[in-house]
Amino acid sequence: MSWITQCPHCHTRFRIHQAQLDARHGLVCCGRCQHAFNARAQLHPAPTEHPATQAENNALPPAPTLPDLEPSPDLAGNTTAPAQEKSVTQPLFGEPPPSFQIPLTAPAGASHRLGWGLGIVVLSLALLLQLGHSSRAQLAATIPGLEPALVGYCRLVGCTMELPRRADLLQLEVSSLEASEESGMELSATIRNRATFAQALPDLQLELTDQSDTVIARKALHPADYLPAKDSAQKGLAAGTTLEVRLPITIEGPPPTGYKLLLFFPPASAKG
Repeated sequence: MSWITQCPHCHTRFRIHQAQLDARHGLVCCGRCQHAFNARAQLHPAPTEHPATQAENNALPPAPTLPDLEPSPDLAGNTTAPAQEKSVTQPLFGEPPPSFQIPLTAPAGASHRLGWGLGIVVLSLALLLQLGHSSRAQLAATIPGLEPALVGYCRLVGCTMELPRRADLLQLEVSSLEASEESGMELSATIRNRATFAQALPDLQLELTDQSDTVIARKALHPADYLPAKDSAQKGLAAGTTLEVRLPITIEGPPPTGYKLLLFFPPASAKG
């Protein structure tokens, strides 16, 4: 079965068959103006030929098959023809629209953003590595599962795994400074480790004061100064334990009337 459809752009009429309508759901391309349109929206039944005309046509030699897009007579018998000769033998269904191709190379702006993103990631990793290096003892103490990895890291870069140094988790429970016949004064103190992990032993700072609470002498005491000879400072102070300190103090000058005892950890550069 054939139909007549009309291009809505140039108003040229064409003959079209049902198979062509079904091929692309009615979408066709005008052979005159190249306008694509839905042929179903402009569809009319093709005019039926008169029997006499059919007999005459049968008497004539067979005519060559014309393309489907040749202009067809309209319903009033008039033929819509172009002002000048123009080929309209283009197939009803033109070539499919060109597909868009995605460029393989990223735009310049995208490459710059990618470079900045990679730089930020590298700097973030470097910062995390630096923080982990400076806090490796604390990390090993709070997350025991990391200790083997941190030990291997130190073996690789040449650092040491020291005990944590948290002065806020150490407490001076009792201290006294009394006269002694042998050295003049004796310092006694009890240090408690309130942490849940072993810690390095702190330094002690002893300040002697007079009646006006003015400091007249100051002395720093390292673990090697107050530990017994048989003990090693490398063992540190176990979690939840205490350490009794007894240390003779030699006094030069007038005897003090008071004292202050502080515990602290010296900066890493000042150790030794």
